[in-house]
Amino acid sequence: MSDRVWLASRSERIKTLLRLGVCNLARVGLYRLASRLGLWRAICPLGDSWAGPMFSAPDEKQRTPIALSKDQQADLLSEATEVTKGKVRLFSGPTIEIGNPPCWHASPYAVHLADAPLEHWSVARASCDIKEIWEASRFTWAPLLARAWRQSGDSIYISTLDEWTTDWVQANPPNAGLNWACGQEASFRLLHVLLSAELVSATATPTPSLIRFVQEHVDRIAATTSYAIGQDNNHGTSEAIGLFVGGGWLVAHGHEAGRRYRERGRRMLDERVKRLIMRDGGFSQYSVNYHRLLLDSLSIAEWWRRRLGEPSFSAEVIELARRATDWLYQMVDETCGRAPNIGANDGARLLALSTTPYTDYRSSVQLASALFLNERAYDDELANEPLLWLEIDLPASKRKPRESRLFGDSGWLTLHAENRRSWACIRYPRYRFRPGHSDALHVDLWHDGKNLLCDAGSYAYAASEPWQSYFPGVAAHNTIGFGDRDQMPRVSRFLYGGWLKASAMTEIELQDGAVIWTGEYTDSRGASHRRTVHASDAVWKIVDEVDGGHEEAVLRWRLSPGDYSLDGTECSGNGIRIHVVGVDSDQMTLTVGWYSLLYREMNELPVLEVRLGAGASKVITEVHLPGTDK
Repeated sequence: MSDRVWLASRSERIKTLLRLGVCNLARVGLYRLASRLGLWRAICPLGDSWAGPMFSAPDEKQRTPIALSKDQQADLLSEATEVTKGKVRLFSGPTIEIGNPPCWHASPYAVHLADAPLEHWSVARASCDIKEIWEASRFTWAPLLARAWRQSGDSIYISTLDEWTTDWVQANPPNAGLNWACGQEASFRLLHVLLSAELVSATATPTPSLIRFVQEHVDRIAATTSYAIGQDNNHGTSEAIGLFVGGGWLVAHGHEAGRRYRERGRRMLDERVKRLIMRDGGFSQYSVNYHRLLLDSLSIAEWWRRRLGEPSFSAEVIELARRATDWLYQMVDETCGRAPNIGANDGARLLALSTTPYTDYRSSVQLASALFLNERAYDDELANEPLLWLEIDLPASKRKPRESRLFGDSGWLTLHAENRRSWACIRYPRYRFRPGHSDALHVDLWHDGKNLLCDAGSYAYAASEPWQSYFPGVAAHNTIGFGDRDQMPRVSRFLYGGWLKASAMTEIELQDGAVIWTGEYTDSRGASHRRTVHASDAVWKIVDEVDGGHEEAVLRWRLSPGDYSLDGTECSGNGIRIHVVGVDSDQMTLTVGWYSLLYREMNELPVLEVRLGAGASKVITEVHLPGTDK
């Protein structure tokens, strides 16, 4: 077996499965067994097709526009108008033609229809990435249309909203087809519809169709929450919030059947938050964008809790939500709103209530800061937009600036140079939950809002090779790889074995004007990597030391797109200069790598590779920042 297909040994597989948890394995196993035995057909019986309208004609007198700038209003109405023509942003990317109304059982990227589209969801199949079929049925377009009507009063937006939602329920009878296959997808759809109804004041006297829609969705979510819990990821939190909000909304409108869903959702959310959010605020998925998804979910749960007059969540849940808010705040560059593209990323942006780009995280942080900390994170009107739509007052108190921070429970840290113009995010191996990427000791470097050394992202979850292996693999990160193998062996497509563990780690220290941190690990083949990062105003210095079981080690620096040149052991371009000490010029090459900011899209970028021989080696990389002297 070659290094490139390094698979976990039997003992590593068993150990990894045990680390996932016997209860979690049992939950997933029982779900799959029920699928094979056809039990889901009995638990979630097929329903009859029905039609709306979902939204009653809103009263123009109740329409209250919010204070948007001319540019914000133009951006909002422009995108909403595209939706009325059948063009929608999928995976937060560029608009794409999906039909008016869409074909809910097909991928808009190719002629891929779900196999037997109206068979029970437990047996329906997709011949493409299933997310391509699911995406339009998340209803991310619904709050957009609601906001556009609220702002302009143009009936085209509300009529499109009603036409599309009505068409969806006609084309998707309860439990028929892939759009009912996932409880989390049902939760997202439910939350988007309820928020849209609230934005157009349609919840004061909800239509029978809207009530039926909510009831059918909480029924579906409740059926498979055990499977969601077994994933130990955002599925559990998202589905808990769907039950809590949907059930609470039903009770508020006189339907006592929602009470058991509301209480079940509250209990489940309490348990999931306490398990999945670590003491330092990090989340189980080790992903910056999924952390935003979690935080947006918690924000909308808290907003609905207040809206429905429900009792507060437990003190521990609120405290963990505060810590999760601070975690994302520390990861977001305040000058541009972007964050490191580290970890799995499918383009998810729940309940987007801002005209800012998907890559701008500030509106999510601002909303969560207002709800959980009673503080504002930014003085930026673009970041305030969700607060306006949700009628939340902007807090008077301002958060203190970001700082160098070690997140010791979840395996992250941030370092800031003294002048605060440059900073870095670093991943180190501390895995309480399953790692999705081979990115131990990755360094993401930023200067004046520009990502100088960047991560690859994750592209797609059902990609063909070599991309399925490339994006999660070590070659897609700013770290050292040993030979052609990843840092950990594979157990399955989405599961690594031999989870790494930091064997040495220091606190963040200040020495002679530089902020310094060191971390180290040894993999299951005995190869070790020790990295020390020195952060200073003009030059960042990264010292890498390797030893142990390897024939070759490769240090990679993934550069921001642009033109670069090699001169001896120096690489220059895009205003930066990288000097590598401890190697010869023939050990260095500029090659082509790939990165993905949006799901299903990838682009080239230059990669500086430094090849080291077998055994012990030490190499120093000096990154001279833009505007500094040679």
